[in-house]
Amino acid sequence: MVLREPKSLNDQNGLKELGVKKESAQEIEEAVIEKFRPKKITIKGEIRLKTYHSNGLQ
Repeated sequence: MVLREPKSLNDQNGLKELGVKKESAQEIEEAVIEKFRPKKITIKGEIRLKTYHSNGLQ
């Protein structure tokens, strides 16, 4: 049996190939999406740009 990465989060064919029923595959997919959701972060800071060109940044 060869395992492959799914093409997208909604690709349940990988689980079907392993013999998982459609209902179970949907429940597994929902649990994975809920548990492995990327964390959202906020980055704040200050940036200063300086140029020696007379016409500004390009």
